[in-house]
Amino acid sequence: MEIKELVVYEKEYPERKAVFSELPQDMLPELKGYLENAGIPRLYCHQAEMFERAQKKENLVITTSTASGKTLGFLLPVLQEILKNPLARAIFIYPTKALAADQYRAIRPVVDYFGEDRVCAGVYDGDTPASE
Repeated sequence: MEIKELVVYEKEYPERKAVFSELPQDMLPELKGYLENAGIPRLYCHQAEMFERAQKKENLVITTSTASGKTLGFLLPVLQEILKNPLARAIFIYPTKALAADQYRAIRPVVDYFGEDRVCAGVYDGDTPASE
């Protein structure tokens, strides 16, 4: 039996073009500088909306397709707060070690750009030495 024979239902969705927004006005200039340095002159509309709502301290959930910018969408408001308040901290919890490692790789350029004295990141899991 082939896998195609096990498919019960299939539906194709038409491609949707990306909708962009300018960088939010209340975004810190140094955060805008990071984005521009990373070749990101504007955000997807869902990223900009998430940033603006987070600035209002709203509780948020973002769901969108793979590779559509969710990481940047939730990371930008956190970075904004950390850059404004050096005592701010964030903990990101992931369901798998593989996803945690992938997200760490995505966050690492931010740490490199701002420097570990301003933004630091690490992965803590079952393989992390007790001394850490």
